[in-house]
Amino acid sequence: MRKLVFIFVLILGVLAQPYSYQELRLYALKYSYQQVITADGIKQSLFQFIYQAIASTYEPKVYPNEGNYEGVGSQDDYVNPLSAAPTVVVHSVDGLRAAIKEAQPNSYILLAPGIYEIDRTIVAFKNGLKGEPIIIGAEKVGQVVVQVNSMEGIVVRGQFWQFENLIFKGKQGRDTASDQKIEHAIHIVGDADNITINNNHFINFNAHIKANGAKQKSGQRQFPDNLSVVNNTIFNEWKRETTTTASPIDIVGGDHTLVANNFIADFGKHGKNGKGISTGAYIKGGGKNGLFDNNLVMCEWRIPHTSPLDVRIGLSFGNGGTGDQFCAGGRCEYEHSNGVMRNNTILNCHNDVGIYLNQSQNTLIEHNAIRSSLGIDVRFAQSSAVIRSNVVDGQIKTRDGATMSLEDNIIE
Repeated sequence: MRKLVFIFVLILGVLAQPYSYQELRLYALKYSYQQVITADGIKQSLFQFIYQAIASTYEPKVYPNEGNYEGVGSQDDYVNPLSAAPTVVVHSVDGLRAAIKEAQPNSYILLAPGIYEIDRTIVAFKNGLKGEPIIIGAEKVGQVVVQVNSMEGIVVRGQFWQFENLIFKGKQGRDTASDQKIEHAIHIVGDADNITINNNHFINFNAHIKANGAKQKSGQRQFPDNLSVVNNTIFNEWKRETTTTASPIDIVGGDHTLVANNFIADFGKHGKNGKGISTGAYIKGGGKNGLFDNNLVMCEWRIPHTSPLDVRIGLSFGNGGTGDQFCAGGRCEYEHSNGVMRNNTILNCHNDVGIYLNQSQNTLIEHNAIRSSLGIDVRFAQSSAVIRSNVVDGQIKTRDGATMSLEDNIIE
């Protein structure tokens, strides 16, 4: 049995050089598992034998394997210094909808304690001003639950909005019919600049927070700039039954995006033919100056990986790439430029890397801890990176013409 497994892994190694033993073992697991679910007869039995033999020698470590991290990103005692602005108190979804429609700069829409069920998407189209945002929130986290029963909860098209102290929950249901109809809690579109999402909980969505460009009347595509997603707790209670994107923070285009001090966990999905690929947070689509700072990303927290094809990646600039029609100017010369990832802890991405760069130029990756994953992957000729002072399980590697410089990293 061991000889057969060794020969199988060796053949894969010859075909897939240069890869580490850890990667080869994982690729062998993925390939044999794929054959088990697609083949039949003798071939299926053979690959079932191979899969079980390799799996018996591979048990990835889970960091940390105990503890309750719910609420790690948020601050229970947070009080917004601008909450002294003129306040409109609402007690119902209809009241919330009306308040958003009539909102003015320097106004505070305060939700009274309770549960607010959104069955039809609410659109926030008015503009706040610099120093005078439009705030939607609760006095404290835990007082208000916004139950989203529609494809999207709140779509933001105006500028200078702020969301704080809310719990957004997607409709309960662990089936494809439900999960594919509950996409986003907050969707930021077009020229909706200077949006702040601070100190909230987001539970049970495909892409909890989504931002992307939109064509204006001029024909030019504009993107949300200066988006801040900070101090939030974001996770799912089950693997999403969907073929759509399942990544908690999904940012396409826009400059100066900040993703900091968030807890992001359990974002696996069931995709087509048993495959599920998802990323904790990514920025792509041709923007620049994005920053991931001091986030805790747990690819596996309460929801274990279910197979080698259950792929969860921690953080990414570029992710799976962007169609040219969705990029500024109708073409993506790069997915991101001048991005920074620093001080993040990324855990338990067993079946892939903790950090992935795809066509992302001039990237700085520093002071991150990446454990129980394949490491860091820098891919394609547009990608260049300085990678320094990180602690990494696995490899730090380039592929397909990418370049990098390494300084003072600890490889474990």
